[in-house]
Amino acid sequence: MDLLELIDDAAAMMPKERMVVVEEDVITVVGDVHADIEALRKIEREIEGLAIFLGDYADRGDYPVECYEKVLRLFLEGKALLLRGNHESTGVYPHQLPYQLREKFGERGEEVYESLIRMWNKMPLSAIVEGEIWMAHGGVPTKQCRIHAEGISRKEIKQPDDITALEIMWNDPWEREECGENYNRGVMYFFGKKNSEMLLKELGVKVIIRAHEPQKVLKAEQDGRVVTIGSCALPYSISEFALLKIDFSRGFKNGVDLIRKFGSIYNV
Repeated sequence: MDLLELIDDAAAMMPKERMVVVEEDVITVVGDVHADIEALRKIEREIEGLAIFLGDYADRGDYPVECYEKVLRLFLEGKALLLRGNHESTGVYPHQLPYQLREKFGERGEEVYESLIRMWNKMPLSAIVEGEIWMAHGGVPTKQCRIHAEGISRKEIKQPDDITALEIMWNDPWEREECGENYNRGVMYFFGKKNSEMLLKELGVKVIIRAHEPQKVLKAEQDGRVVTIGSCALPYSISEFALLKIDFSRGFKNGVDLIRKFGSIYNV
């Protein structure tokens, strides 16, 4: 089965929900891939239970085709859930993917790229796992940075409008209480501790796990409310990447405890 067939089959099997409910005793959480095939090969050998990928499968790295083939096969075999990251979009920088596909497949590269776009539009944005963790690529939406007394609702996460969806894919945490403009990226927002706490209460979960900043590798933030994980190395010129292999039967208190019990860091 070639890449185009894998994409079309995966698109047909994508969950209809924008927020997926997962009930699995053991999972492996994978952050950004970014076409880092060396890290992904090691990750595949380390997976325990269902692998939940948090998005950003291509761009920055040199092996997008090989990485897409691997993650799509895992998904089609029922071994993985694939969430959508901000790089599963056309209007993002850097976005080398269409040029790499053209170099790999010639004129057929445009057909592959168009199929990927159709698949991206069907991918779920977030997941609740075992009623204890909310996972997304970027993080907590802020109603365009207007959250003060009220938070985002479960319905707004389950059925996000376009702006909320963008925030889920793009937002970053910071250590302030309130939200603010994301001056690091020039787009979207920082979500603060109040935003995170309100979301945790609304969804009835303990921890938010997100990706989007691979250079953090594996970091508990906002007093353990948020965990950031990165699962690629070479595209960011760093020497290590992380996985979370979570066994829910062992329990955890917060993000700090979750990393201590279930976090693993690997050298490239």
